[in-house]
Amino acid sequence: MSDIGKSVIQYIVEQQRAHPDASGDLSGLLSDIVSACKKISHLVSRSGIIGLGGYADSENIQGEAQKKTGYHQQ
Repeated sequence: MSDIGKSVIQYIVEQQRAHPDASGDLSGLLSDIVSACKKISHLVSRSGIIGLGGYADSENIQGEAQKKTGYHQQ
């Protein structure tokens, strides 16, 4: 089967099955990372809806306006 259209988790499971001597620790770690990335993506995509977006009142080292991350208290 082609890897195009395959989820990351499906790919991890396939690779784990291809290496029966592997413990599965790396597969578990990669699955956890995928889950964390999905959660972060979801929260970032909702930040504008729940009023956490916009610019902070500061600039970075290059002088560019910094965006809020949602973790700063106002």
